[in-house]
Amino acid sequence: MRWALPLTLAIVVLTLPTTSHSAPPWVNPEEPEPAPPTDAPELTLTPDQLRKLEDLGVPVIYLNGRPAVKIRLARVNAPEIFHPRDERERELGLRAKRFVEEQVRRAGGWVRCRAYGLGKYRRIIADVYPDDEDVTLAELLVEHGLAEWRRYPKPDPLPDWFPREFRARVARVVDGDTLYVYVRVREHPAGQPAAETHRRTAESTETATETGREVVIGRYRTGVPAATVGVAALLAGLGLALLTLARRS
Repeated sequence: MRWALPLTLAIVVLTLPTTSHSAPPWVNPEEPEPAPPTDAPELTLTPDQLRKLEDLGVPVIYLNGRPAVKIRLARVNAPEIFHPRDERERELGLRAKRFVEEQVRRAGGWVRCRAYGLGKYRRIIADVYPDDEDVTLAELLVEHGLAEWRRYPKPDPLPDWFPREFRARVARVVDGDTLYVYVRVREHPAGQPAAETHRRTAESTETATETGREVVIGRYRTGVPAATVGVAALLAGLGLALLTLARRS
């Protein structure tokens, strides 16, 4: 039974989770699709569609009674502000955020978006262009050394009714690669009452605003499937059992 411990340790090491994801990249970071047209329609949804987005887990906040959805820049990763590794990363993250805010300000507060799908944390993954530019915010961030290209798994599909190209006014810049954009709510046909906004969402938004700190769900990065962790734990337990048996023999 002397072989039991080395064999078990080898199996456990081979099955341990890694920092990369097995899924192939869904698009080349150097080749974003053409920019949406300058006359792209404003992001407009019905109250029912907005509610369905919330039901899908898409982060929606209400600022001064107006809904805004969370957008994650495609293909790029900016330094962390809320969960940095060290003070240097936090400072770089703040610089990236200020850079995005300045680009948005120069564009009059508007951006054009090409949406691809929903990310791991249900944010809308999109190429985002300052309204007066044909270069994405991601490209500008990388060009100025404030972010890096990153390959992610293909996002989950958006509902068929969600527009793939749209203009929107920026409601809030969260950090270098994440922002909220306002949604224009299309009123119901005559005779139908408008849907009531989600009270809990509005209340939680007010709390976050009072503290002055944006609530971040987590880092958008490739994850490790739970099944892989479970297998590794099972094999580790098996290794301990074999080791005990080997000692007894």
